[in-house]
Amino acid sequence: MIKIARGNEAVSAMTWEQLEELVMDNYCPQGLMDKLEEEFLKLQQNDMTVPKYTAKFNEKARFAKYQVATEERRIKRYIWGLRAEINIVFSKRSSE
Repeated sequence: MIKIARGNEAVSAMTWEQLEELVMDNYCPQGLMDKLEEEFLKLQQNDMTVPKYTAKFNEKARFAKYQVATEERRIKRYIWGLRAEINIVFSKRSSE
């Protein structure tokens, strides 16, 4: 956890990731974070268009960083949530 920065120098030296972590640690209870991660894990395309699913995926992935920690994990998770008829295309390509 990041210590709360004090003074202009400390704030201007802070990265976006550090600011985001600071805000999340101080203003987002763990129960809420768990709920948001669960929503991400349950996300499926269903009747959404691919662009709509992609937008929701990216929005919710911010709250499940472990689940998308690498590009490979992010891709697998994204494909998993696609409708079966689309998912099958990706599965065939990866097995070739």
